Amino acid sequence: MLNQIPAQMIQALLTVIGLICLDTILGWIKAVVNREWDWKKICQFLQTSVLPYIGGLLALAVLALIQPDSMMVVFYTSVAAVNVKLIADIIGKIAGFGVPVEKP
Repeated sequence: MLNQIPAQMIQALLTVIGLICLDTILGWIKAVVNREWDWKKICQFLQTSVLPYIGGLLALAVLALIQPDSMMVVFYTSVAAVNVKLIADIIGKIAGFGVPVEKP
């Protein structure tokens, strides 16, 4: 089954998952540094901020495999939008640590 999935699609999903992991780790570090860490909020955070991205993109990937003519564009556009949002969030978190970030 996995050998039928285009390599570009797998790479796109792995990129999003990697950015989600980086954004999540930076958010947890920020919470610890600001003394706002709460173990009880981890499940809520995963349910509301992490799993919807992954689940939604996986659903779009399945639809793109079933109906590639119309859904492949939707899948890659969604991946691009999520990547832009996550990169902006990551840059914001890094800047919040006092690291100088130049704006283009």
